[in-house]
Amino acid sequence: MRHELSAYIDANTKLLKLFGCESALPIRVLTNVEWRIQENEGVSFLHYRHKGTDDELVSVIINKDSEPWVTPLSDVSLVVAIDCIRFAFILNNELRR
Repeated sequence: MRHELSAYIDANTKLLKLFGCESALPIRVLTNVEWRIQENEGVSFLHYRHKGTDDELVSVIINKDSEPWVTPLSDVSLVVAIDCIRFAFILNNELRR
């Protein structure tokens, strides 16, 4: 089990470095959900839902350097938001509405 835990920690650290994160964050990989970002009165929200459902979930995006903490790469984006606790979401850019 120690090997699996060490491999997980190493992979998590490499993934966060890829997005330029300086501290550890719990990560929720949601690469199969439709998503969008909406701003309302200076607050940004991540709206996401599983394909084929009408149930949309909403999380508050955390600001980093006075801007919404959204880091896009070519095929996925990292969005750091509060969903009861702070999560880093990795989302498929092709499914952004």
